[in-house]
Amino acid sequence: MRNLLRRAATTAAVAAAVAAGGAAVPAEAAAQYAPDHFKVCIYWGTICKVYVEGDIVWGNRTATITGNVVNTYGGSATAIFRSYAGLTYVDTDTRTASGVHTTPFSLVSGDPNLVGGINKIYTEVSWTDDGLDYYYSDEWLDIRD
Repeated sequence: MRNLLRRAATTAAVAAAVAAGGAAVPAEAAAQYAPDHFKVCIYWGTICKVYVEGDIVWGNRTATITGNVVNTYGGSATAIFRSYAGLTYVDTDTRTASGVHTTPFSLVSGDPNLVGGINKIYTEVSWTDDGLDYYYSDEWLDIRD
């Protein structure tokens, strides 16, 4: 449904530009992708004590990821972002919140020289209190549409 609405808006914009005497830009040249929201938790009992939450804004070859790593348990919490182009691994980025702390972040993931760019980002969060034993959340997958 989102794709149909986006295509209708693009068609209307092109038609308006042509009617106004402007040149039409092919839809492929001005690709727009829907942003994604994510929240990934490590639970103690039923309480989400360590998590990463944010948004992904997809570009043609890269994606901008913004949000917060929230650590309400102490120790060290690390958000891990793995980017793929189809089945091909492209990039890993991490952000850490140490102690009882919230760490905001903004990063660009992917390869600007990769034709077609990334289309998948796996997100997870890890936590450790001693650097020896690590706990991991489930992975969350966002796919560019």
